[in-house]
Amino acid sequence: MKLAFLADARSPIAINWIRWLVEHGHEVHWISSRPAAAPLPGLASFRVLPIFPELPSGVKIPRTNRFLHPAATIVRHWWMPFRVNARAVELNRWLKDLRPDLLHAMRIPQEGMVAAQAKLQVGHPKLPLLISVWGDDFTYHAKSSPMMTELTKNTMRRADGLHADCRRDIKLGLEWGLRIDTMTMVEPGNGGIRLDAFSSAKADINLNEKYSLPKDAFFIFNPRGIRGVARTDTFFRAIPAVKKAIPNAHFLALKMAGNGEALEWVRRLGVGNAVTLLPAVAMDEMPHLFRLSPIMLSLTMHDGLPNVLLEAMACGSYPICGDVESLREWIDDGRNGSIVPAGDPNTVAGTLIRVASDPELRKQAAERNKAIIAERAEWNSVMGRVEEFYRAMVT
Repeated sequence: MKLAFLADARSPIAINWIRWLVEHGHEVHWISSRPAAAPLPGLASFRVLPIFPELPSGVKIPRTNRFLHPAATIVRHWWMPFRVNARAVELNRWLKDLRPDLLHAMRIPQEGMVAAQAKLQVGHPKLPLLISVWGDDFTYHAKSSPMMTELTKNTMRRADGLHADCRRDIKLGLEWGLRIDTMTMVEPGNGGIRLDAFSSAKADINLNEKYSLPKDAFFIFNPRGIRGVARTDTFFRAIPAVKKAIPNAHFLALKMAGNGEALEWVRRLGVGNAVTLLPAVAMDEMPHLFRLSPIMLSLTMHDGLPNVLLEAMACGSYPICGDVESLREWIDDGRNGSIVPAGDPNTVAGTLIRVASDPELRKQAAERNKAIIAERAEWNSVMGRVEEFYRAMVT
């Protein structure tokens, strides 16, 4: 098949998905929504359609909570929608040259919005448009401004297919205007887990040296970083009680190294000896961090099916997650993971202490999760089903 993708070429989610299709002989044309180099060998073509504005060289916006950052909110939710029409015209021109069998826009804001508008403008009525829902596209972004609301509705009305990583988002798609007869599929957003990389094999002890981690610690890994949908406050507030009950407990916080908000929490709570603020790490280090950590902690208020949940499950790290509907599609509370109120540090701390003190629970959960990943989220199986979905859309 001749497939065109409108997706951020820096995204590990998109790379993992598209890699399989390239490796299985499809003619893949990648249109990146962010400036980037071609992320994969074997692409039929690669070009950039810069939907998101880039800051001038050397200019950085402080990494703070986006709910408290008016500039970030204005740019994403109030200003960028005005760029949709112009980018749609350019996309239309490229699609006329490419003539793909299918266009797949990965994420609703803004890739899906541009693709839907392109279909509306000059029109490619015979070109099937598949939209992927990522994370909080419906639960957060769609309601963030009047223009985002209208563009989300337009995207759903124009979609010929909808891919979501949870059943909840298929239902929400219908509420946002998706036609009842539209083809839908529910599969992991990143195309699934590569079991050759993510497994419960022994962790790489070199990470302890690289990041100066304490020896013989019981690690609890928070891979979510600082983001508007994550309760960073709850994460840090839970640490003192856990450290008191389990003296060798040590928290790992991804993408928080040097972050002002994280450093302030560490200072305010006096937990510098209980947490390591990690930088962003290479993709091949993530499995080792999960293997090193008996518990993975993800305290979000909005979510789809985060990659880190599947990766933790594959690596045998017990997941403790915020109470989000989509996560209950994968976690049976108390059996293969735990669901907690993301804003309640006392409950989070109590759950962490209980799970850390019960190795048999963690062992049984790891066995269940290994079977779940093999059945529902293995990369080749998932992408084989995706390929069949594509074929059904183009026939």
